[in-house]
Amino acid sequence: MDPKTILVATMEAVKLRNLFLVFVVLTVLTVTAHIADFDEVWQSRAEEAKTAARQAYHPDPEKVINHFNKHVHKVTQGDNSTRRELHNQGNRFIAPPNPAAKEVTKRDYAPESVWKSWLWRSEGDLMMDGAFFTQSGNSGQSYSKRDLITPKPGSYVPRLTRFSGSMNCVPNSPC
Repeated sequence: MDPKTILVATMEAVKLRNLFLVFVVLTVLTVTAHIADFDEVWQSRAEEAKTAARQAYHPDPEKVINHFNKHVHKVTQGDNSTRRELHNQGNRFIAPPNPAAKEVTKRDYAPESVWKSWLWRSEGDLMMDGAFFTQSGNSGQSYSKRDLITPKPGSYVPRLTRFSGSMNCVPNSPC
């Protein structure tokens, strides 16, 4: 073999060895840098989110609806407040099989003579499986443009939420 060929082969071997060493060094640095780990702030935020999700989960849909209705009642009644408005826009409501739970605007906590003056409106909502919304209040009242966001129809909900989903949690155990 000619010395020039030996020199070229040696240089190629050195290049490959150096490339391999660089790869090994970078791999070791990446593994020891803990890049894949969260820092403490994100770990604590993740734990807070898991705890909140566990606390918010309830297997009984009736209790969830009652809890929601209680908060809607607080918003519409309010302490020392005259604002009793609920304006739904572009939501999707799926009624449960229970015929008594199909009304979205269930107002059992107040007589009709009281709630009929509350301004409750539904615009572009999608009512499914027999769900219905009983509107109330002065239908002639209008909102200023600053108070409204143009709603998308409730039929958009599947497209907007197609990649979302619930967590696969089991009651009384971590998610």
